[in-house]
Amino acid sequence: CGKTALIKFLCQQILDDELAIFRIHAGISSEKIIDTMNSFIVKANECSEINSNKRLWVFLDEFNTTPSIGLFKEITCERTLLGEPLPKNLVILGACNPQRRKNPKATFDDDIGIKKDRYETQRLAHIVGSMSLLYTVVSIPETMLEYVCDYGYLDPETETKYVRAMLHSCEKLKSDSSWFEKTAVLIKISQQFFREYEDASSVSLRDVARFCRLYNWFLKSICTRELTYSIVPLWLLFHSAISFV
Repeated sequence: CGKTALIKFLCQQILDDELAIFRIHAGISSEKIIDTMNSFIVKANECSEINSNKRLWVFLDEFNTTPSIGLFKEITCERTLLGEPLPKNLVILGACNPQRRKNPKATFDDDIGIKKDRYETQRLAHIVGSMSLLYTVVSIPETMLEYVCDYGYLDPETETKYVRAMLHSCEKLKSDSSWFEKTAVLIKISQQFFREYEDASSVSLRDVARFCRLYNWFLKSICTRELTYSIVPLWLLFHSAISFV
C-alpha cells in the first residue's frame, strides 16, 4: 500500500534522517533479530556522534510473520533489547499483516510451491491457529495493540501514480512513451486480477518493485548478448509481463 515508500520519503526527504528497513519473515530467528537490532544500535550511536539531532528510523516490515514477535513487543513498547535501553535517537516503526482467510473461489495446487512435511504443517497450524489463512501471521500481543492503526488501502488513482513513479526506475522504458503507458496499464490490470481472484491484500507495490527489478535484469541480460536497444522494450515487456502475471 505504499507504506515503505511513504516512510522512506518522510525520513530521507522531509526529516533528513537515516532509515533502516528490517524485512521480517517466518524464517527470522530470535538470534537474527537481536544481531540486526544491535547493528541498528551501533548505527544510531554513530548518527548521534555526527549530529546530536539526527535520528535513525527503523522500519520493521511485516513483524507479525515471525513466532519471535515477543522480542518486537519489547523493542516497540518497552524500548529495550534484552533489558538494555535503546538509544534515544532510534525511532521504531512497524507494519503488520491482518489475518485474512483464503478466498474460497481461488484454487490452490498442492503440487506448487515449497513443500512442508507433516510436522512443519502442524507446527504452523498451532502457531497461527488455522492453515486457511492467506499468509502466515501470528497474533499481536495485547500490549502492542495500543500502537496499531489501520493504514488502509491506496485508492486506484493514487496507486497508479505510485506505479508510474516506480516505473521510472526501469531503464530505457521511459524513453518510449507508448511502451511506458502499456506497461503501466498491464500492471494495473494484473494487480486488479489478483485482488479479485484471491484477496485485496494479495498484491502490493512490493510486486511492482519486483517487476522493475526483473525488467532491469532482462535489460542487462539482453544487452550483454549484444542485442540492439531498438528491440529491448518489446522483448522486456513480453518477458516481464508473462512473469508478472
